[in-house]
Order: sequence, then structure tokens, then C-alpha cells
Amino acid sequence: MQNPVAPLDFDSAGVKIWMRIKAASRGCRLHCGPYAWDLKKGRRVIRIGKRHFSAVTHLVLDFDQIFETLIPKQLGGQELLDFSHIQMHKHRSSGVTFELAQWPDGDALIDSYLALYLPTPKDLVFDLGAGCGISTYAFSNLAKMVVAYEPDSHLRVILERNVGRLELPNVVVARESITSLAELLALYHHPALCKVNLDRIPATFFSRDTSAWASFPAFFSASSDSHQLLRRFSRLLKDNGFEPTINKHLGVLWAEPV
Repeated sequence: MQNPVAPLDFDSAGVKIWMRIKAASRGCRLHCGPYAWDLKKGRRVIRIGKRHFSAVTHLVLDFDQIFETLIPKQLGGQELLDFSHIQMHKHRSSGVTFELAQWPDGDALIDSYLALYLPTPKDLVFDLGAGCGISTYAFSNLAKMVVAYEPDSHLRVILERNVGRLELPNVVVARESITSLAELLALYHHPALCKVNLDRIPATFFSRDTSAWASFPAFFSASSDSHQLLRRFSRLLKDNGFEPTINKHLGVLWAEPV
């Protein structure tokens, strides 16, 4: 999971020093090249480009989980996961290869979405903040239909390519012009489960036209690196008749209608 890129200077000496300190606090080393940064832990390396450099503080926390999720390439005695440009990566548990522009949700996080609500072959699932589509693929194996929504146009193109290449007939990628949950409901009806990546989907997506969705019997499963975002979303859901529960350790919120 990724926070929006902060307004920091990739080439700033102060930023590099700060990021190196944050990496070292978690047993990692950070090498800052002119075009890409390498986050290292032993023989394992995560490479990122300018687009993602401000996410180093989150990557050091998720470092092991990312390597548990994807199979790295062997390069010069090192294990490399390269996100500095778009590449094909093999998902470890499913054996499926995905085109990725960034690190995906880990299997533990996807499992946490399903911890309290497991979709059935009759269900419609909204995957909100689908990224490049690994969570979408997981839901497609369980539900009747999955509506994948990704507001980042760069990632949505990759999501569409992954869905097409993997031939997922029960997955629809929602169009980019959608700006609220109410618009999604108008097009695709009521889901049984809404998986929400709060770091990708702005609060206005839900707070606008709450009367259009507050009464439908969906189960929400939301994640975020920010406890503040989770608390805000929890309050929004509670104000609209849902009973939320937050697991701060996992960074996940579950909510069901009262």
C-alpha cells in the first residue's frame, strides 16, 4: 500500500540523509543513485524510482512482506525486486505473473480483507483502490463479479492490461470519470463486499452522497498505513449506520451494517 507522493525533493541531500536514517532504524541500507534508489536488507534489494521515493518510510516497514509476496530476480548474488519502471513480477503464492508499476498488497493484507467476510460465488465485490490488480485477481476467484476501481490513471492502464492478459471474465475495470461510491452503485448495483485502500481513495469518494449508499447491506474492509485515515473512515461509517472495528496492528478496518 502507498501514500500519495509527498512534496519532497528527490535530489535533496537533507531528504536523502533523513531517508537513510529511517531505513537504518529498520535494519535496512539506502543507496541513493541519480535515477533510482536501492533499499537493501542483506542480499535483498527493493529498487524504486523518483515516482515512489517518498514511500521509503513505508517500504522499510513492509520490506519482508513484499519479498514474501513476489519472487525476486537473481542478479549478481542479490535478490532484486525492481519497481523503478514497469516490469513483470511473479506472485509467489498463486504462481501468476502480473505487470506491476509498484509493490502490491501482501497476501497477509488480502487475507485480512477476507477475515470477517468471505465472498461467495453469488457476490459482487468492489475493489476500490485496486492498484495493478493482485487483490482483484484474488477476489475474482471467489466472487461472481468484481468491479475494480483505480483512480490513478497510470496504474489503471496496467490494471486493465493485467485483467485482459489473465482473461478474467468476471472483472470489470470502472471508468476513470467516476468520482463517488454513489456513481459506482448507479452503474453496478450493490456489492456484498467493498475492499477499500484508503491510501488511494480520497475521503470525498465516500462522503459525497452518503444517502445513496448508507442503507445498503455491504461489508466494508478498509486498509491504510495511516491510523488517522482509518479513524476518520471509521467515524464516517459509524455516522451512517455501520459498526466498525479497527485492528491497528494490521492497519485494517472492518465494518458491517448494524
